[in-house]
Amino acid sequence: MNADDFIPLLGKTAASPAIAEVLAKAGAAAPAMNGDDIDVRVSLQAIGVALVFQPDETAPDAPLQLIDVQLFRGGRDGFRPFQGALPHGLAYGDSRAAARKKLGQPDGVDDELDNDAWDYDGYSLILEYADARAAIGTVHLQMPYGEDEDDVDDADGVESSQRLV
Repeated sequence: MNADDFIPLLGKTAASPAIAEVLAKAGAAAPAMNGDDIDVRVSLQAIGVALVFQPDETAPDAPLQLIDVQLFRGGRDGFRPFQGALPHGLAYGDSRAAARKKLGQPDGVDDELDNDAWDYDGYSLILEYADARAAIGTVHLQMPYGEDEDDVDDADGVESSQRLV
């Protein structure tokens, strides 16, 4: 799978046929909430991918939805490198400057966490940099965030929800 193959899966429930197929191919079980957790992470370490599911905040008993796909460069938490193509011509060897040259100025920046975020139609792309911003460490494909001004942290212009991991 390539990164772009995961984008249409965002927002789908864990029980959807498309999600079930990805989990089955990776030999992973369907996610289930555990106690007071706010989300469920399914680690597919062999293919360098983690899937994060969460119930609708307004209906905690609602089915789990895929909210974040994490694509790892490898070497972190036992994850092998994600072998598929990254979105927008990105490569794990891209520095922050190279990524910005390819994607333009980000819509959100968190210098403390070394993250940049871009909003696209239907999803948000978040890059976590590694090696003093000399390379991309993790690519996040996330559910898009609304344009609600109440969700923006005025100090840095970055939405204060869980947008930047």
